[in-house]
Amino acid sequence: ASRSVTISSALVLTAVYSSGGAGASVTVGVTSQDAKGNPLSGNFIAVFNNANDALPVIASGNTPISFTLQANTNYWILPQGYTDPAGNTYVFYYWYDDVTKPANRNVISATSFNLIAVYKVNGVT
Repeated sequence: ASRSVTISSALVLTAVYSSGGAGASVTVGVTSQDAKGNPLSGNFIAVFNNANDALPVIASGNTPISFTLQANTNYWILPQGYTDPAGNTYVFYYWYDDVTKPANRNVISATSFNLIAVYKVNGVT
């Protein structure tokens, strides 16, 4: 929101921003691609509220997908491998923004963000 202020003498203004307050939500977008950078679709992604991949699943769906989650809350996002009807195998390889992160990726954020899951297709890296 904007606000007009008339200054008639020396004055210090401080802007205070709030992010991720009670009830705030963030959007986490997840897309997928193969190791050569070609976009993929249909890769199953699950969101959990614990690190053990145990139920309950908070949200799930196939890439490309966006999840609306509570801000500043721990979630784990897990891409799943699969074999399509033509016999092609898709195995999670790494997260595009950080190859050191495990497949079961912990996320907590006050702002929306996007992730790219990279897959090996038929073992090709």
